[in-house]
Amino acid sequence: MAQWSLPRSLMMDDEEMAKKDDDLPRSRHNTRAASWQANKPHAMRRSSAGRFAVYTLFVVFLLYIYSQYRGGGVYYEDGETPLRSPGRFMSQHRGAGYGFDDSLDLIDDRKHDMSKNKQKPKGQAKGKQSGQAAVSEPAYFTGPIQFPRLAMSLRASGSSGGRNPRNRNILIAASSLRAVANVLPFACQMASDDLSSIHVAIMSRHDVLIKDLLAINGVTEDCHIRVHDARVDHNDESSNTRLAVASLRAFDYLATYVHPQVVIVDGSISEEGFFVESAREQLKAAKIPLIELPSQAYNTLSWISKLDAVALSAWHDVHFDILIQAPFTGSGNLIRLLRSLAAADIAGHPMPHITIDLPPTVEPALEEFLDGFHWPPASAKARSSHMLSLRHRINNKKLTEEESLVRFIESFWPNKPANSHILILSPNTEVTPDFFHYVRYELLHRLYSVSGQSRNADGGLFGLSLAQPRLDPHSDKPFVPPTSDSKDGKPAGDTSFLWQMPGTDAMLVFGDKWVELHGYISQLQDQNHGKDPASGLLSKQTTAKQPAWIEHMVQLSRLRGYLTLYPSKATASSIITVHDDLVDVPEEFLDREQQPRPPKPTELAKEDQRQPLSNVAMIKTLPKNGELVHLLHMPVVSWNGKVTSREDVRVQARSQLQKFRSDVGGCAAHEGPVAKDRLARDLFCKVK
Repeated sequence: MAQWSLPRSLMMDDEEMAKKDDDLPRSRHNTRAASWQANKPHAMRRSSAGRFAVYTLFVVFLLYIYSQYRGGGVYYEDGETPLRSPGRFMSQHRGAGYGFDDSLDLIDDRKHDMSKNKQKPKGQAKGKQSGQAAVSEPAYFTGPIQFPRLAMSLRASGSSGGRNPRNRNILIAASSLRAVANVLPFACQMASDDLSSIHVAIMSRHDVLIKDLLAINGVTEDCHIRVHDARVDHNDESSNTRLAVASLRAFDYLATYVHPQVVIVDGSISEEGFFVESAREQLKAAKIPLIELPSQAYNTLSWISKLDAVALSAWHDVHFDILIQAPFTGSGNLIRLLRSLAAADIAGHPMPHITIDLPPTVEPALEEFLDGFHWPPASAKARSSHMLSLRHRINNKKLTEEESLVRFIESFWPNKPANSHILILSPNTEVTPDFFHYVRYELLHRLYSVSGQSRNADGGLFGLSLAQPRLDPHSDKPFVPPTSDSKDGKPAGDTSFLWQMPGTDAMLVFGDKWVELHGYISQLQDQNHGKDPASGLLSKQTTAKQPAWIEHMVQLSRLRGYLTLYPSKATASSIITVHDDLVDVPEEFLDREQQPRPPKPTELAKEDQRQPLSNVAMIKTLPKNGELVHLLHMPVVSWNGKVTSREDVRVQARSQLQKFRSDVGGCAAHEGPVAKDRLARDLFCKVK
């Protein structure tokens, strides 16, 4: 803005002017001097009044300039009563002062001269100048940013807790008409479950009436969403730059008056690129989670509508890593698993890191495959391109049971146990495209939703098994899962269930339980290193086909009363297949005299004989249009395979805990129970 200044004569006060007159030669005509002095009061009054008028006009002019270029605001439809934004979350990177700097509007409009960037006169046809024919270049409106239809809905947001930073509000925002058509039915679906208050903000460049926009997209009165018309004035005449800056400011207002716990936008090519960038920038400054839905997400990610605002706000905080122990011999199973992981639908999810624990000798087929394997796959469009770690053992000898256990437990440590978890996958498995959807759905619901946290208030869940066992781990006989009847609204027949026995094919262990398991094994080895088990609890309970680490998970589950959640048979088959065509015996249980066999050429050929993956969508296998079963409605199975109750599990755990502390932990009879420790140190009294 140009510098404005008053003439020097107007800036002088009376004293300065008097001093200036003293330097002038005195007139020789005394009569004129007397006459001038007699008239001086009248002249001074006229001079003071003139200066005051100039000062007043100058101040009014400055106020006018400030009002025109301060960036606009939110107004009622009558143009009065501005709704101010505190600007607490306003991004400092760009756009905060649109109207102050003309160069902002020239970012993508440099081909236009300054005359085309001026505010268009009212009544002038779009793309024309006064008295001239139409020109090929569009004339954009570059005036101050205002939102004439936003204030009313923002003020009404108080009824949904908008004034409280902690509330049930979810904001779904869209700009392009295609994105609006995508998000409106999705918003109605979320609102129908009544888990959160759903707000929809429209920031389109198209000047279609909101009621017409809703009607076109099939939104009826039974869709209980709150719509905010966040379109800037002259939206159909604005450049992308002005619309982007307007989006920044609109998100600032919405963050201030709605306080959404999470914001959802269409992250596919259906949405305007500048709008998505503005959402990322502004919401990052406001520290509000942003979920960008990929293409086809309204089908594959429909389960999001079943999660509340608290669970979705943890979208980017929650993650899990994948741990795979390669078989001592053979590579066909592992290659099949890795191919299925790369083909699974993981777009829109935080990308898990994969660690593969390789044997001393890596077969040429596996080495060649890993050389061309990329994780994450290009289809995931992940921001990080290197999330695969390979651990290659030096020791060429077969590991003992204890050595295998230590190597396994040292493969992972959660950086934040509340949000970091570990998924253990057997090479015998093959996942379907819906696999990651189910893992994220269960994880967010069970640990982070309001209802999930209340039902798992005692922390009794050890983790999630993603496959049903084929054989009973105690006897190698076919496993028969429990069923549920239809009483009290419980699902009938095939159902999810809780078992004290963790899974070995596909097991997700919660981060805090992994930390406790790590501490338990560490202290147990220090206490009983080189000794025979002093308690029946430590005796081996599973067959030699099960890996060594499962024993210690079972022991800890029995001591604490922990349960593992298993999916129904229908759901399990829709997300994973467990193959038995190439059986891999754990290395620690191979015959001690058996040497590693050379790879068989027929192993990879057997891959064509595998069981086909299910084509049934995971969400279709869940009851009540995709809801997860209530924990209290699930059958409970004890560690030995008998149907029981959660209360009986707790009673047995207290008894086992007391006996363990006495027989194994070295605790005297007078040393009563102590508070539970996150590293299981309460189980031991005399660790040597």
